[in-house]
Amino acid sequence: YQGQAWFDAITQLYKTKGLNPTYVQLQGTIAPWYEGDMDTMAEGRYLIPTSNTVPVPPGCKANGPALALGPATLQVDNVNNLIIINGTAAFPEKYQGQYDPMQTDNNPKYDFGPLSLGVLVDGVAPYNFADILYATMVNDGSGWMFTVSFQPTIPNIQQMFDNGLFFISSEKYGILLQETPYFIVSDQSAVFAEQNPGTSQSTFLNKDGVPVPVSFNVYKKGVQLTSSCTESFNLWVYDTTPNQAPGTATLLTENYKPGQSISLPVDTPGNRLITAVLSTDPPPPSSYGNFPLNYAPIINIRILPNNVDYSKYYVDPTAPQPVGNDLLTFDVIYNEVLRNYYLLYPAMSVRVPLNDPQYWQDPVMARTLLQRISLEFWGRSEAMPRTRDLSASRRQLLTAWCLKIIQG
Repeated sequence: YQGQAWFDAITQLYKTKGLNPTYVQLQGTIAPWYEGDMDTMAEGRYLIPTSNTVPVPPGCKANGPALALGPATLQVDNVNNLIIINGTAAFPEKYQGQYDPMQTDNNPKYDFGPLSLGVLVDGVAPYNFADILYATMVNDGSGWMFTVSFQPTIPNIQQMFDNGLFFISSEKYGILLQETPYFIVSDQSAVFAEQNPGTSQSTFLNKDGVPVPVSFNVYKKGVQLTSSCTESFNLWVYDTTPNQAPGTATLLTENYKPGQSISLPVDTPGNRLITAVLSTDPPPPSSYGNFPLNYAPIINIRILPNNVDYSKYYVDPTAPQPVGNDLLTFDVIYNEVLRNYYLLYPAMSVRVPLNDPQYWQDPVMARTLLQRISLEFWGRSEAMPRTRDLSASRRQLLTAWCLKIIQG
């Protein structure tokens, strides 16, 4: 938002190997995590943005003149007669360009008027339950969780819950969030695969370096469906590499059932995005540029390149973990692996000079590198690279170099 001067300053910063510190605001709720709960998402009835938007206030920073609310989840507690709304990511802040990260009361939500919670039954809204007081919460009060009580004596209340769809609406701008009957979500939403032409892969590296199957969970109005449900879904995949010219949606699997393991062709490296839709619903947008990333089901898969044979650099290429021979020099590991990270993360060289052969020919540093790139360290903050995008063949090459230095 600061124009060409900002880009010039960043370029100069990188020329001098400077650091680019920034603040990021994290917002959430600390709550019990029960056995059986998902790792990555709060379950519930899912409210997604409609085509209705609200205008951006004058003087505020945003990527356009209008914006939609973020999605929310909702649960009905019939024991205590409560409706609980998780609006952590739903409501926009009135950001005016001045932000002190050490304060929590100077970045208020944008107040665009009253909002209310209601339920639609056959397209009609027979009842509004309460106002959503998003604009009067102080200091991110209650983590943007809203609790609404209801009277169980309301006529046909349970039928409304069972047959209707919840919504959050504005008198001025219409319905802004509306429940979608099927909440489709995965606990393996960011995983890694290995390139292997002519094959498909069905297990992927997730959060701890152990290959696991990937699948979608499906909830219908808050109730989890099993593989024996009558509904089926279609899986579509986008090739999202390169970002400036991604591929179109391609049908991957028909009649998919919740919890079923997913298999993906891994012929070429790059990124793939898998999404799911009800079999009777229209397919997702053909163009990835129109895909609703903020609320649609996503499994993002990074296929790591394994397109080079490094066997000539090993004493015994058939060994479970080969050791480097005389051909495996620093120039080889720099050109094949380290140079990418040296170019992508110039500030890192202030601490670790990836282009210095003397630095990495030291046995102590070789042991450190060997540890940090191992799959045992995959789930730890010390793992290298931080992006985890180190393919098996390149990990083996670096490991062979480390073993050569250590043993030598």
